[in-house]
Amino acid sequence: MSTAEVYAFCAERAISARILMNLSMDQKLRSVYKLLFIYTALNYNVFDTMCYAGAAS
Repeated sequence: MSTAEVYAFCAERAISARILMNLSMDQKLRSVYKLLFIYTALNYNVFDTMCYAGAAS
C-alpha cells in the first residue's frame, strides 16, 4: 500500500466513526454505546496497524 492509500484508508475510518458517534447521540441505549466503544477500539487498532505499518514500509 502506498502512503496516500494508507492515509485515505485512515481518513475513511475516522469519518465512519464520527457518523456512528452522531447516530448514537440520538439514542440513549446502552447497547449503542457498547457497540460504539467496540467499533472505536477496533478502528483505533486498525488505524495503528495500517498507518504505522504503511509509514514504515
